[in-house]
Amino acid sequence: MLEKGVVIGAILTLVVGMTQFIFKLRYCEVGDVVDNVIGTIIGVKLSDFLWKGIAVVYKIKKVGLFDFSGQIRVNSILYNCGKDMAEKYDLHHWDNSHFKNFIIVVLCVLKNSVYLVSEEDNFVATFQTRKVGEMFRFEKLACLPEMSGKGIGMYCINTIEKMALKMRCKKVCMEVYAPSKHALDFYLHRGYKVCGNTKTLKYSEIRMEKVL
Repeated sequence: MLEKGVVIGAILTLVVGMTQFIFKLRYCEVGDVVDNVIGTIIGVKLSDFLWKGIAVVYKIKKVGLFDFSGQIRVNSILYNCGKDMAEKYDLHHWDNSHFKNFIIVVLCVLKNSVYLVSEEDNFVATFQTRKVGEMFRFEKLACLPEMSGKGIGMYCINTIEKMALKMRCKKVCMEVYAPSKHALDFYLHRGYKVCGNTKTLKYSEIRMEKVL
């Protein structure tokens, strides 16, 4: 933020200097110093104002065992994400009923730390984490389909990795549904490596990890 302000301040200083030359105001050395100080301050404030106008602030909320409202929100995001993947990519591993999804969410709250991500007053994403030794696992990272492409997934990944570092974990790991090429590419582009395969009762998954 400060660097942006200094650049804008320098530009404003140059403009003031040109104005002085054109109108022969000649503020001398003291005037030059004042120009620089005022220009930098204005630049920082202007940059801060413009940045606040375009920046999106996300908030994280942990969903507790008795937070039924939060569990319903998680269920809704997973449900909509599952329907979207089924329609767009013909992937049905998350394509469950509301009731089945809600049972899954409740069970996950018992073993994982479940989080909701909000933008202003709207919950837009969810993910779950669990520390296993020196590994930090996450799963069920999902974003509302209409919010896709806005950087929320990247925000969640950055948040998860910061959590892992805070808990002194050396690696972050998760599994990706094998046919889900778009998810695999998403993680590969963010520094995750394939480290094996695993099978559940119904699906084949790719294990991925990233060294922090």
